[in-house]
Amino acid sequence: EPIVVVDVGSSSIKAGFSGEDMPSYVYPSTISTHHRTIESVESPFADYSAAHSPGQPIYRGAIKDWDQMEKLWQNLTEQVNITSSDEISILLIESPRSTAYDRTKWAEMMFEVFRAPSLCIGNSASLTIFASGRTTGLAVECGAGITSTTPVFEGLPLKHAAICIDFGGQDISMNLKKLFNDKNIDIDLTSAKIVKEKLSFVAENNASNSSKVSPTSTFCLPDGTDVTIDTKLLSSCTDSLFTNKKTSIGGLINQVHESIVLCDDSVKRELAHNIIISGGTSMLPGLGDRLNNDLIKRFTAEPEYKYIPLTNQTIRVVPNSGYSERGYTSQRKHAAWVGGSIISSFDTYHKCLKITRQEWEESPDAVLHAKCF
Repeated sequence: EPIVVVDVGSSSIKAGFSGEDMPSYVYPSTISTHHRTIESVESPFADYSAAHSPGQPIYRGAIKDWDQMEKLWQNLTEQVNITSSDEISILLIESPRSTAYDRTKWAEMMFEVFRAPSLCIGNSASLTIFASGRTTGLAVECGAGITSTTPVFEGLPLKHAAICIDFGGQDISMNLKKLFNDKNIDIDLTSAKIVKEKLSFVAENNASNSSKVSPTSTFCLPDGTDVTIDTKLLSSCTDSLFTNKKTSIGGLINQVHESIVLCDDSVKRELAHNIIISGGTSMLPGLGDRLNNDLIKRFTAEPEYKYIPLTNQTIRVVPNSGYSERGYTSQRKHAAWVGGSIISSFDTYHKCLKITRQEWEESPDAVLHAKCF
């Protein structure tokens, strides 16, 4: 039976068939509230200025409106041409914020509403690590609404050490919009997102390197207006990712550090050597280098961890300018989906992981607990 792999994110839904290199369909995870149908999509990404808004069933990785989610899924079946969903198996990639309740709701929707013959629900962190060709590592998922760090050991997420914060690419876009507005440059959030994806970067945490960057940048806004701005604005909008005062964890360096420290000493070295960044925000130039260099400084400066062999040779973020992997580096924006595409093409998926409709009807809670990963 054909298998459709679906990754439901805060900003977009990625879908495609098992075995494909990349998702064949990516569309915003928001729906129009101006019509009874959902043929039109309102915004390229969700508005996080409010806790929850109409047409936005997913807020920072958590599903807030299951009725809207069902409509969004109906749209997906039409767009991906899987209207005969009773013949299509589904591999659903869940958010780091998902709960046992969410898994149950997903299963109810897939089996009872869309009549899927089988379903598998997979953890995005595990699939990100699989996409990089590993079974063990620390998945650093930098999405639109959340940034999560999850240690994965032999394919299983170590959830006691997983940390998720409410900060992502959407917040960086909002930062950039504010910086532009402060300079009397009128720009909306959609345009700010486009500028961010084309021009923003992460600066090194070293003042001596600022001379390598041109002091000003001239570019054309999406509305056709040419503007010249201080180049620092294009990196300043990303600083909050590393120095986030709104969260108790304090930023990405502390978040990665804490996830590793919370694990057993026997796996810390391997996790530190396989820090895998993924998601749309991970595409920002300089992110891997900044994370790699700052983590080396953080770990090697701590005497209490000298008994753990963490050195500048041990700590490695993939990818960075000094180390990249040909297949993974270009695919990391959709890493979780790629991992799902890979694992669903194995015999193990059919024998051990997928849940049939009959299994669900006989023992829903037990089979979800046993087979979801």
